[in-house]
Amino acid sequence: MFDKTNHDESDNKNTGTSTSTNTSDEMDYTNNPSESRKNDIEKNIDKNEKAFNLQKSKSGIKKIAIIASLAVVIIVTLMLFSNSAEAKRADNYTNGINLANSKDYEVAISAFENAGNYNDSVELLKKIGDEAYSSGNYSLAYNAWNTITEKIISENGGNQKLINVFAQYNNLISCGNGFTVRHRNDGTVEAVGSNEYGQCSLIGWNNIKALAAGCSHTVGLRNDGTIVASGDNESGQLNVSGWKNIVAISAGMNNTIGLRSDGTVVAVGNNFDEKNNVSEWKNIVEIAAGLIIQLALKVMGQ
Repeated sequence: MFDKTNHDESDNKNTGTSTSTNTSDEMDYTNNPSESRKNDIEKNIDKNEKAFNLQKSKSGIKKIAIIASLAVVIIVTLMLFSNSAEAKRADNYTNGINLANSKDYEVAISAFENAGNYNDSVELLKKIGDEAYSSGNYSLAYNAWNTITEKIISENGGNQKLINVFAQYNNLISCGNGFTVRHRNDGTVEAVGSNEYGQCSLIGWNNIKALAAGCSHTVGLRNDGTIVASGDNESGQLNVSGWKNIVAISAGMNNTIGLRSDGTVVAVGNNFDEKNNVSEWKNIVEIAAGLIIQLALKVMGQ
């Protein structure tokens, strides 16, 4: 066998070179192929990360651009829609004026309603309602006022007018137990059917603007806010002679209730289950008398 150590030393002597041993902790990897490859891999990774981040940044910018474009489209669409809606309101307003001038008020009301708050549409609706009410066309007045907001209705006694419309429009004809009463345009009344208690004996009634038929009695509301009644009075349901400022009436089986102009309520007749205890009722706009209960509608719909 060869002695490797001696052989190496002999070679060194022959070449005139010396061999030294590196005992330092630092080692030179400059010529190390494995380390060089590792550096290349790290450089490639870094390069790819930069490329990825650049692509990601470009993608984010692209998304922002798309979102911005969509926002512009939405804004333009809304503007076009708004302009279109405004144009429709303007057309309805103009159409409403033309219809009102032609006295086609029912269709004019619908046109002004579709015009919303465009220009003075609400004021024109009030004008139609006021004129219809003054001329006794309560159905038309109700339709006109019913399209106006509660705030507008409540101005200048609007609620009072609405109360009067309910009273006059809803009480032009009424039926009792076997009889029917009807309001004529001249303020008089006619009746047909059973007259056992005199509930149809209404000759002489005039200036009547609303009627209510109970089981066996009839009640009429005069233009001056007073009441006239005829028929069965067994439970005191006809004791209404002292009522004043009444704007609406209703008759139950054997009781009568009235709505005052200030929104309060009065009642007479049978008080079964205390149904006539209405003295605390306020802000009422409509009333209804039943067999054992009374109902009322308040201003806010309660």
